[in-house]
Amino acid sequence: TEKFESLCAILDALERDLGSVARVDFVVEDDRLWCIDGRPADLEPTASIASAVDLVEEGVISQQQALLGVDPDHLETVATARLSPHSETALTYGSGAAPGAASGVICLDVEAVDEATARNLPAILVTREIRPEDVVSLGSVAGVLADRGGKASHAALVTRGIGTPAVIGASNMSINVPDRLVSIGDSVLSEGDWITLDGTTGEVFAGNLRLKKRTVPEEIKTLLAWADQWRTLEVWGNVDNPAAAALVRSAKGEGVGLARTEHMFSGEQLSIVRQLLTTTDQRARSAALGELEDAQIGDFETLLTSMDGLPVVVRLLDPPLHEFLPDRISILRDIRLHATQGLDTAPLERIERAVSHYEESNPMLGMRGVRLAIVMPEIYRVQVLAALEAVRRRLDAGGNPQLHLMVPLVGAVEELTVVRNMIEEEVHQAGRLLEVSVGTMIELPRAALVADAIALQSDFFSFGTNDLTQTTLGMSRDDAEEAFLRTYIDRGLLAANPFQTLDIDGVGQLMKMAITKARAVNPEIQIGVCGEHGGDTDSIAFFHAIGVDYVSCSPPRIASARLAAAQAAIRDGA
Repeated sequence: TEKFESLCAILDALERDLGSVARVDFVVEDDRLWCIDGRPADLEPTASIASAVDLVEEGVISQQQALLGVDPDHLETVATARLSPHSETALTYGSGAAPGAASGVICLDVEAVDEATARNLPAILVTREIRPEDVVSLGSVAGVLADRGGKASHAALVTRGIGTPAVIGASNMSINVPDRLVSIGDSVLSEGDWITLDGTTGEVFAGNLRLKKRTVPEEIKTLLAWADQWRTLEVWGNVDNPAAAALVRSAKGEGVGLARTEHMFSGEQLSIVRQLLTTTDQRARSAALGELEDAQIGDFETLLTSMDGLPVVVRLLDPPLHEFLPDRISILRDIRLHATQGLDTAPLERIERAVSHYEESNPMLGMRGVRLAIVMPEIYRVQVLAALEAVRRRLDAGGNPQLHLMVPLVGAVEELTVVRNMIEEEVHQAGRLLEVSVGTMIELPRAALVADAIALQSDFFSFGTNDLTQTTLGMSRDDAEEAFLRTYIDRGLLAANPFQTLDIDGVGQLMKMAITKARAVNPEIQIGVCGEHGGDTDSIAFFHAIGVDYVSCSPPRIASARLAAAQAAIRDGA
């Protein structure tokens, strides 16, 4: 009819103008068509991607309009499970740290996860925080629930990196490990009880709620191919273990911008590290260092094989050493238990002495990163030797390894010079020409202030925006969200969580200044971002504007970052 044709014409015009599927509210009165309102239609992520590509192929909108019309965050959530409609009330809320929904039985430690897996039951790891010994099991759990931390905490970074749904910083939750109980508000759950969590909304429910899997639309490949034609910012991936490099490659990441070597010290290697930290016998230390080197060679070789022909940035050991040891309360409890049972307590007492030795009041600003390289150089030297041997093996196999060694927590050029000299010495001792670049993370305000001096000793900078935000704002990323950030955001004191979206007025200005200083003395220096801000849409637009060469984020966020980088380039008129 005439009215229907008129309505279709109005919809076509709106879609061309809006660059997306339109919704029109209308009435027919006195045989006349009246349009009351027209706006973009509210679409599910899958539908928004598919419709954007369809409109281009129908000639209704341009590729640029299609790219600008899709929310980049949809590309991260489109492949994750979600909760089916239900009427259940949430037990608690936390930060949705890694998107997707999951149901499973409560497991309070790695041993419980292994038992559940052996019984073919999905496991939800419920913990205060993720410890090194937990990392090895995260690939086999359905989800993670932690009562400490926020979206930028260590637990959030690890779970998001492997695509495991997680809720972090759950309120009103306490864990009783000896009795294997979890209290959430007025509810008390036992290990083995079913719970369901939503890592997108941060909700946690009792019981086994039904999940609904989304279908990834084929059109996503077309959309991302268009995005790659427009963007100028490269997108790399962060990995916690060698196996994760395959995720980066499959997501079309153009390199590994952050390989966290500390997570390679989990599992079987954790016992080697603990031997190194607890023994005073020089021969035992040497043996532990040798074992560690052998294990790291295999890890680095796997990593370089997966990313052959693409850059791999290996961050040398960063965290404080106490993180590789059990917590004091657990050790003291085990000592008392062994004593009452008449068992030998000497090994546990040796560990307790090591905990006392490495414990710090403020470990995030203590002996970690480059400071470890200077005080305990043997650990860094072993990592460098292992990385160089992995490069040699790849070359002998006909590969094309592109190794970049990154020194964390540098605040003065003198620190970087010490480590660079050691690396160059080992490259020379290798007896053959090995091309290895050396750079640093910029994660301290002082490093940004003296970036021109540091750039003279660096082949590349990578902004560790997680720690740079901590040290600039004086906020703990593990504690601030639960303690006061939500109140600040609710009251309008902060526009957004600075650990999710970059603080452009503060942290951003430090970055801009550092880049200007660095390129003034070293025009060829490569600039990257390896904090999780590298996967945030608003932050990516700023990184594009200040001349960053690449961003690096968790593998599940690579697709979103590719689209966000394209949007930034289109809006910039590239």
